Amino acid sequence: MPLTNAVLARNNAAASMTVKRDRAVIVHRASGNTVDSNPATPDSPMIVASLSEPVTAFAIARLDRQGLLDVNGTRPWELMGFAPNEQWNNVTIRELLNHTSGMPVARQPWFDGDVDCSGFFPLLLAAAPESNRNVWRYSNGNYCALGVLVEFVTP
Repeated sequence: MPLTNAVLARNNAAASMTVKRDRAVIVHRASGNTVDSNPATPDSPMIVASLSEPVTAFAIARLDRQGLLDVNGTRPWELMGFAPNEQWNNVTIRELLNHTSGMPVARQPWFDGDVDCSGFFPLLLAAAPESNRNVWRYSNGNYCALGVLVEFVTP
């Protein structure tokens, strides 16, 4: 179940939706304009964050139930091709789900039109988790990491 990454900007209203059944696309639509004012297409990247957090959380719960990952376990990001600060290997999937991972808050870089989650979230993992770990602090980076994880675990 691939999740697309995103680029949005203030005052930018766009939506894209793809529905698959048995791996076949049955709905593929879009509405609005992208950050460069072009009409959005079903292939326009959209953000994996607040708007899609329930979908991402559902996918994580389903993968947990299927035994493909453990929400109470950690994720060795190097196995996915990333090179984070080693302390990120102690952060649980549940901490990412709950916004208690110590993920830094970085708003502006998400909206510049040139970044997707797999390209940007490794920059957030370069330093150790912030000192607010285990305290709720909203960061898009948590669900960006989860979206990348879903893409990695699913065929």
